[in-house]
Amino acid sequence: MSQKKTPDPLVGQILDMDSGKQMAWDELVARANRARVIYLGEKHDNPEHHQNQLRLLTAPAEAGNTPTLGGG
Repeated sequence: MSQKKTPDPLVGQILDMDSGKQMAWDELVARANRARVIYLGEKHDNPEHHQNQLRLLTAPAEAGNTPTLGGG
């Protein structure tokens, strides 16, 4: 018997991890552009996570900043 997965209610939401409140994409980008260091994580099999990471990594360059990328 197969079980249907219930969609996670947080899919597509951006959360401020300090306050637990939702924020808009533009606010996340503004914070990223002001930040000295940005840590990104994802669920490896989630293409939406990969797309959002790429968008967030390109935002500083689009704002005229020069990001440096590193991995571990």
